[in-house]
Amino acid sequence: MHSPASLFIIITPNYVINMSSYPVPDGLAGEIFCRLVYSKFFIFTFGKGSVLTITCLAVERWFFLMKPSKYKANFNRRKIYKYLAFIWLTSMVTQGYKLFYVRYSKRTCSFIPLSTILLNKHIETAVITAYVSITFFCPTFVTWVAFIHIYFRISKYTTLKENRGRRRRRALLRMCAITSLVLTVCWFPTEVCYIINQYGFPVLNFGTPFREFTVLLALANSFVNPWIYAVSNRLYRHILTLFFRSFYTSSS
Repeated sequence: MHSPASLFIIITPNYVINMSSYPVPDGLAGEIFCRLVYSKFFIFTFGKGSVLTITCLAVERWFFLMKPSKYKANFNRRKIYKYLAFIWLTSMVTQGYKLFYVRYSKRTCSFIPLSTILLNKHIETAVITAYVSITFFCPTFVTWVAFIHIYFRISKYTTLKENRGRRRRRALLRMCAITSLVLTVCWFPTEVCYIINQYGFPVLNFGTPFREFTVLLALANSFVNPWIYAVSNRLYRHILTLFFRSFYTSSS
């Protein structure tokens, strides 16, 4: 089991293989497994990292098309690396609470209610609302404001349709907008459910079929994005073809 698919199966218990089938290790290894894997720390770190990455992409497109004179100063290679580092560090920090609301005992993992840790249901609701706002609603709002502003500005200039280079920019913008739309559709249900659940809706508890479906929908976003890029971008399509060809060659 050395493929990316194998890694995905390992860090996503209950979505491909039932948690009861996982051999929870003993001792310190079991404690680490519960806090990093069972808690879904990895899943949501990667997922929220994707949300912030698309927000960064939207802001990058906004500077490229709306503020071209400031683009190179704000998006040179060094600064892009800093942005990426900030995105993934922020994702890990915002998911850090997941490391503390699980319990390990006798090779078994279980969740601890956040209200127990925070000592008050009202504090729990406020913390979750702030968490969802910071990691999803605010980045998504920024993304859509950037794209809507670009769209209305571009619509005013018919010359953009006549210039080949600018048509490519419009195609790239369209790809980014579709990616943002898919991200919103995939993540919105699970984020809204997370907040509504605080007001007493058992059907939205983690582990119920509908709640797990919303999480799966959010995870599906990472699967859909590469295909959007492949359909919209010839270079990406070529690279993806080379990747699958090399993967098939190594597997056979």
